[in-house]
Amino acid sequence: MARLRVPTDKAQLVLSVAFSPDGNTIAVGQTSTYLWNASTHSRIATLTDPSAWGVGSAAFSPDGRTIAVGDYNGSTYLWNASTHSLIAVLPEPSGKQVASVAFSPDGKVIATGNGPASGSGSTYLWDVSTHSLIAIMTSPSSSAGLSSVAFSPNGKIIAVGSTDGKIYFWNAPTYSLIATLTDPAPQPYVNSVAFSPDGKIIAVGDNDNQSAYLLDASSNSPIATLTVPSQGVLSVAFSPDGKTLATGDWSGNTSLWRVG
Repeated sequence: MARLRVPTDKAQLVLSVAFSPDGNTIAVGQTSTYLWNASTHSRIATLTDPSAWGVGSAAFSPDGRTIAVGDYNGSTYLWNASTHSLIAVLPEPSGKQVASVAFSPDGKVIATGNGPASGSGSTYLWDVSTHSLIAIMTSPSSSAGLSSVAFSPNGKIIAVGSTDGKIYFWNAPTYSLIATLTDPAPQPYVNSVAFSPDGKIIAVGDNDNQSAYLLDASSNSPIATLTVPSQGVLSVAFSPDGKTLATGDWSGNTSLWRVG
């Protein structure tokens, strides 16, 4: 599979990558959130983290108008994607770092997960229009934190990556646990999870094995292994057409892989 590189700031860890719905922009979370042109690899704008603690995750709303950014100070910031102005702040109820944010496919809900260092973590669901808390999903593991959250394309499943090497599948309407997938790495630590646009593949970013794995979403069987030449993979994201996977790693590289 082909690999391209986006010239991100290599002095900073790449903790999150996300494509805009039209595929033209890549949001890269480092000390702040940097917006890049996906074709020319030129920087478009910088969304400066208000707390200066660093960005744990970034996600575009389905209509491309809003960018949600979770930071290590325990807040999720909503930005206007066109004007790059701050819209609202969602404070993490636990006060812990926000490791992952994800919009539901209809754009009405934001899921936020508190970070790997927090022990038994929780996933919070927020109403986008009112900025109010809707529900809380608590990890079944008492010793592991949450590293990533992702909605399936049909909005019926929320996948939650954990530091115990598990990916938990939750029913979105009922918020009940329905299945568990396992990271194929020998020393698992799931940094990031993402569904392909058709919902058939899950990409898993691994902390310890310098790899991103492509898994069959229904059978948990491995499809492919994408190995970065440096350190662990912190973030994974599919392009809207499903043909490209973006990975961000510990060395400050954002890599684009041809997967379709």
